[in-house]
Amino acid sequence: MATAIVEGLGHSLHTATELPLLRRIVAEGQRRAALSREQSRKAAAQLAAPPLGGLLFSCSLEAPFRAAAVFFLAVTGAALALRTPLGPDRCGRARASPAQGRGLAGLRYVRASPYLRYMLVWFALVNGAFAGLGLLLVVLCRGRGASLGEIGTAQAVGSAGAVLGALACEHLTERLTGARLLTASSGLLVAGAVAMAVPGPAPLTGIAYAGALFLTPAVNVAFQHHLVRTVPDEPTGRISSARMTAARSLNWFFLMGAGALADRRGPLLPLLALAGRFLALACANHVCRPASAER
Repeated sequence: MATAIVEGLGHSLHTATELPLLRRIVAEGQRRAALSREQSRKAAAQLAAPPLGGLLFSCSLEAPFRAAAVFFLAVTGAALALRTPLGPDRCGRARASPAQGRGLAGLRYVRASPYLRYMLVWFALVNGAFAGLGLLLVVLCRGRGASLGEIGTAQAVGSAGAVLGALACEHLTERLTGARLLTASSGLLVAGAVAMAVPGPAPLTGIAYAGALFLTPAVNVAFQHHLVRTVPDEPTGRISSARMTAARSLNWFFLMGAGALADRRGPLLPLLALAGRFLALACANHVCRPASAER
């Protein structure tokens, strides 16, 4: 538990510093491309890491942890080798006194921006629903008689959809606004969830799941690029942390809810409930008009 807490704190620190450092290391005209390629690297790593970890684990119980320690040490060395001034810029720092609660500056900035408020709610609901959708993928395939190997194939196909979406990020974000990507992604979420409900072999169910995931990396890049382009330096890291907190805040609820409903009524009811949630979000895009708020 102590190790998990330390690793979680390290990840939180990474999330808070990622975008402010990107602003200093990458030239302005290359930031969208850098964010897109980072999504590709993350998706590829998430696809390759589980089989690599399993291979190392088959060699010895300690091998995956030793390898992770070596990788983290290499990342630390790369960070120490940076020679770019990393700030923060003293002239750009907020001049708030401690009594004004600088620690809440990020939340105040989000509260004052309709676009940021909307996106944090969107990320919370979509990521939570994704957690439930991933559980239902396994339950659906198992209920349709799929073997464990076929279920693994369906999950791999779903992960491949996220990788392909990450690879397409740079092309998509150059040609579509963040609001259009949000609308298209919401439509794909509905279509993917409904397609998963259609009986079929496990790989086809995995393809439907992959379709639901396809545009979410591009939405992430569009949102991050909006932060880098428009938000002042000091609250950027705090807003990134708030986004990560929001994105993970409802995972437990959707996982427990999807599991409980699947136990009592079968997997189709929670799956259609999630599809209804995605449809409500798609309608909210037109009612709340995040496009005008983004501008």
